[in-house]
Amino acid sequence: MLAEEDKILEVIASFYNITKNDLLGTNRSNPIAIPRQIAMFLLKERLNISYSLVGRILDRDHTTVMYACEKISILFAKDRKIKNDIEKIIDNINNFVSPRESFLLAKDEVHKNEPDIKERLVNISGKLPDKDTLRFNSLDVRYTHHNFDRVTDVEKQRLVDILELWERGDTLRKISLKYKVTSERIRQLINRSIMYEFSLLGLDGIDFVDYYYDRVKEINEKRYLIHSSLRPKKIKKIKNWSLEYTCCVGCGSTSIKHVSKGYCKECYPKSSYFKDIQKKSWQKNKGKYKEHIKKYLKEYHSRPEVSKRIKEAMDKISHGGNRQIALEKDGFKCTKCGMTQEESYKNKNKDLYVEHKDGNSKNNELDNLFTVCYRCHNDKYLEASRERNRAIYNNGLLKVLNTIKRYNIDCKKSIDIKTLVLLLSGEMGRQAMDRYIKELLKTGKIRQRYGNYVISDQILK
Repeated sequence: MLAEEDKILEVIASFYNITKNDLLGTNRSNPIAIPRQIAMFLLKERLNISYSLVGRILDRDHTTVMYACEKISILFAKDRKIKNDIEKIIDNINNFVSPRESFLLAKDEVHKNEPDIKERLVNISGKLPDKDTLRFNSLDVRYTHHNFDRVTDVEKQRLVDILELWERGDTLRKISLKYKVTSERIRQLINRSIMYEFSLLGLDGIDFVDYYYDRVKEINEKRYLIHSSLRPKKIKKIKNWSLEYTCCVGCGSTSIKHVSKGYCKECYPKSSYFKDIQKKSWQKNKGKYKEHIKKYLKEYHSRPEVSKRIKEAMDKISHGGNRQIALEKDGFKCTKCGMTQEESYKNKNKDLYVEHKDGNSKNNELDNLFTVCYRCHNDKYLEASRERNRAIYNNGLLKVLNTIKRYNIDCKKSIDIKTLVLLLSGEMGRQAMDRYIKELLKTGKIRQRYGNYVISDQILK
């Protein structure tokens, strides 16, 4: 009978009208390479063996087998022709019968309800066929046909030595190398040596098949014990806290789980590494974060309960809780222009303001509070702003005038604009200075001489 790998190679070779030697050869042309890759794929999938073993069967490197399996699996999903070919090949493998098997099936067609002819006589790996199968395969008949009287002493000794080596735990391969024969021939000689052993014992009334079955079972048990004792014992590896660290860098603990860079779950958020990540993330997403906060705050402050709570808190801070009472006292109207609270909301979507008469924000008595609308409130602050700006402007004019006057008196000559800018560089800019000089020229406080500036005679007097 053919082995499963030989069967797969034979079917693929016949399917693509090539020879088995072509699959095992070095030809890389497409009509040969594709069947060879399909063979690698089917050997891996059907036999469930490693890439290295598939490579050994086809005399290829395991990386070549990995590439072929990956390629065929992709083609199987995409290419309909390859998929159909592989499905047909699998059917042919399942229905494949070698010439030897067809001969045996034809020979034993007359036997009904007998065990399967495909079962092997002896499974050296340990699992034996039952006794009925052994009888069906004519093991007892073969024993009766063996005449050990005609076998030489050298051959008899070889049979005894082979059985002893096999019982001692040597492999078929090792024994075959010693006697320079094939592994299959050694298997046959082991069966024959058991027959010779039975003939030497001369056990009358005992069936050979029963003896053969018990003897092989005994040998397999011995071999199992020998091989199991030779196997290396698994040593439990002491696991480190992590691949690179024996304990936490921060607290030295090994009980808390490792997260990253040698830090445990508790120390990692406090580490500089984590803070750097946060900083980079913040710099990268700063715009998005601010946009999100702005949107959220707008939605948050639009809630009625939130706006009410904020108003109450602000009222307590700025008016001592008397704001609502002051509005009721003034009838919810501006005391200056008479704008109502409803009109204020309608025009500008703003509430009325409550201000202090004496300007003292800590004096929150009702007599000191009065109501104004947004217009009157803005006018008050605009007037104050104008007065403040006017004072700043007059102060600037005075500084420029005094600087020109002092320079004219001290240096007894006119001053140019560059010198003036240098003298007042820490106090004002060029644009403001040009504006002040234009105002002083317009009012006649200074005059221009050959592009420079001097104080006027009336100011000098």
